[in-house]
Amino acid sequence: MQWLVGADRALFFLLNGEWTHPVLDAAMPFVTTQENWYPVLVGLWVALIIWGGRRGRIAAALLVVAVALTDQVTCSLLKPLVGRVRPCNALPADQVRLLVGRSGAYSFPSAHASNSFAMATVVCWRFPRMAPVAFAVAGLVAYSRIYVGVHYPLDVVAGALLGLIVGRAVAAIGNASERLLKRRALERAGAVGPHDDRVYPRGQRHSRMPCGSPFRSLRRSICGRPVLPVRSVCDRPVLPGVPSAVDPSVPSAVDFGDQEKRPVESHRALPVAVAGSVRAASISQ
Repeated sequence: MQWLVGADRALFFLLNGEWTHPVLDAAMPFVTTQENWYPVLVGLWVALIIWGGRRGRIAAALLVVAVALTDQVTCSLLKPLVGRVRPCNALPADQVRLLVGRSGAYSFPSAHASNSFAMATVVCWRFPRMAPVAFAVAGLVAYSRIYVGVHYPLDVVAGALLGLIVGRAVAAIGNASERLLKRRALERAGAVGPHDDRVYPRGQRHSRMPCGSPFRSLRRSICGRPVLPVRSVCDRPVLPGVPSAVDPSVPSAVDFGDQEKRPVESHRALPVAVAGSVRAASISQ
């Protein structure tokens, strides 16, 4: 354990005292100050509420949950439990470049790193293409804590891992909420029954759902696994002689709230209806 603490301290001296630049000396105090990020975070949260649709509103709620969990776990549980003193308080003043105000709180793990990575994980659950930007910002905030002299590298790494774990757990809650909301929408539309418990095997991929591409998004969660099976009107028998390929008593679209209405009719029902019409015509002759 002593070698790990020694390596951690040696890396701190490199990042805080050797690998420096005047531009970083001016930028890192701004990056590491939490209040400077409030306008960005509030703007993102409001954008998710207004323009994110149902999934965006779920993500906005989960962002609050993720930050609250990581902040409480780090500040109220782990920091008092470990009791590691910050480098700016434990080391001699001539060995630490302190670029921000001194804090008397404990050091391990870094709350800034845990909160940043938890938020980045939840944002990537909602916007997968934003993963490079979200994690780059989270990594920059975590690195700034070492550069300004208030955290050891091991504090930042532990905080980042905690944020990833909490963020992934919160994203799993979001997946469960989405599955529940989508299933209720399908039940109201008659696409699935209330007691239809059929599910695809975990991790198994299918080339398409029973109705093809219109329901392709329903089988994907954050990690790309299928969500639930969908029965459409193509599973209902088409009466001979009926010219329409779709049973008129069944809704022709499923309302997903913020998403567009997606047709549920299948092209496979058309040959059945045509064949039934031909048989009825031949019998009448």
